Amino acid sequence: MASAMLGPSCPASMMPAGVGARGAVAVPSAMPINGAARTTPLGFESSGQFTRAVEDLRGALGASGIDDAVIGVRGSSVSGASFKTGAPFSPKSDIDFFIESAKLTDAYRTSQNIPGFVHPKPILRDYPALQDWSSRWQAELGRKVTPGGFVPGSIPDHPAIVVRP
Repeated sequence: MASAMLGPSCPASMMPAGVGARGAVAVPSAMPINGAARTTPLGFESSGQFTRAVEDLRGALGASGIDDAVIGVRGSSVSGASFKTGAPFSPKSDIDFFIESAKLTDAYRTSQNIPGFVHPKPILRDYPALQDWSSRWQAELGRKVTPGGFVPGSIPDHPAIVVRP
């Protein structure tokens, strides 16, 4: 079952603390969803470093004309173990960012295995600013860091962290 869209129509009950009726908030706010227990993914040295990565990604999205994005992280860096294999998060594990955006996903076919998912490969090929972001953060963290896309309303109900501006 997919979660509800977390964009502008997000119900107030799902808004993170500090978000007003108009959605205005001073600093990025990380919100665990679907049973996630952390607000900073494994693989980051601190919440500040994670916030910098998110703000940098938001800038790359803006430079790419993507202004309807909800950013998040899913996978073993959130849950502590691989959903598929159960292997624990390790120094070799990647960090799976996601971007829930109609503008980003409209031009792509979605995965047959994960409904509504657009694999990072075509996104990185078509959006140089996102490729640059991915390369910078891979260098900083010493592990693969990629942004996949989700059609609004199709984020799987696995543990994730959603970050609002």
